[in-house]
Amino acid sequence: MSESKEILLITTNKSLFDDVRSFLKKENIKLRLGISRSDATEKLSTINFDIVFFDETIGARDLKFILRTLNSQNKEGLIIYYASSDFDIFSEIMASTELNLHIINMPVANEDIAMRLSSHLTVKDADEKSAKFSKNVDAKFLNVFIDATTMVLKEMANVGNIKNLRPNLLKTLDVEKIAIRGKLRLNTKYFKGTFYISFPEKTYLKIYESILMEKHDCISEEMKDFATELLNVIYGQAKNTLNKLGHNLDMIIPVIDCEENVVDETSTIAIPFDSKFGKFYIKIEPDK
Repeated sequence: MSESKEILLITTNKSLFDDVRSFLKKENIKLRLGISRSDATEKLSTINFDIVFFDETIGARDLKFILRTLNSQNKEGLIIYYASSDFDIFSEIMASTELNLHIINMPVANEDIAMRLSSHLTVKDADEKSAKFSKNVDAKFLNVFIDATTMVLKEMANVGNIKNLRPNLLKTLDVEKIAIRGKLRLNTKYFKGTFYISFPEKTYLKIYESILMEKHDCISEEMKDFATELLNVIYGQAKNTLNKLGHNLDMIIPVIDCEENVVDETSTIAIPFDSKFGKFYIKIEPDK
């Protein structure tokens, strides 16, 4: 029988602990909870953990203290996960530690967190230094694209009453049937994946009419390039903002996508928008 693995969850989120424990109950993995800095450091001093997980319920000051403790212990093979939606803390931690640190940018379902932790311990013959892990997009990074989308559609298309709803995992949303998408690949230090702007047919036709002064009953082949032109302007606006923050995004040419299902609903973040022309969506799908 193989030796059991040990995971420490440092969080005050009891439901997260319960969900991860439920997911891992059939695995040969022991899960322990640290609800404070003192509780966590005591467990770290007495137990040889394989994975230590933090989330943003642990304050930044306590997080940095525990990371310094782990740095001083120099435990070989230890894997550390940090789940947060705070881009500034993420950047600071990545720049200040040489620990084997993996970032989970929230929101992520509890089950998906459990799967990630489990996969790191159950994959046989894996090279830990090159092991893949998915990164969900950071909240501030995402907000740049939300703001750019809102501004461009207001100014270019005179789309009034635009309101973006709360970002959520795509699998949790009831999304209208999508007729056309513009998509582009993003490759930055902090995020690698695909960005989509997705339109139901009715919304797309109304935006098209507002900008080009042409009314249509359906989307023809000649009208499809408009989606990439719109996305190109949105990306240009977002790129200018992100480059000022040090991201150094390159020029990217968007493409059209009219397939019915093109994204992984379990990891894709979707932001629904309401407007006077109808609903539309932006989605960001991280690489795996």
